[in-house]
Amino acid sequence: MAERFLVIVTSNEAEKVLEALLLAANAREMGFDTYMYFTLAGVEALIRGQLNRLRPGRSAVASNLRRRADRLGLPSDLEAFYDELRSMGVKVYVDEPSLLAAGLARGDLLPIDGLAGPGFPAALGAGTQVVVL
Repeated sequence: MAERFLVIVTSNEAEKVLEALLLAANAREMGFDTYMYFTLAGVEALIRGQLNRLRPGRSAVASNLRRRADRLGLPSDLEAFYDELRSMGVKVYVDEPSLLAAGLARGDLLPIDGLAGPGFPAALGAGTQVVVL
């Protein structure tokens, strides 16, 4: 079994971001060293105040995500949940080129563990389980 788990978030769509947060929480609870890497449009999900504006749509996938979130006790305050993930040890990195391309600065975002480049996933090593959303 891999020792590290990486969730790569490439989208700011509510369903994908919520799924990424849930996957990271589950991986951490299973004992993995867990990382999240926000790149491309995913960077926009970390703009201060943005997580709490995300609302899953009315699709079957969104409905399933809401049920799973309710079962897991996911708070309606996603920024608080994000902070909880970080306090559990989930490390969050943002792709610096994507941040710059979006016209954002690190100070525009929720707290993160660092900026990284496109090589970040490979730097975690071969024993890393990777999910891309």
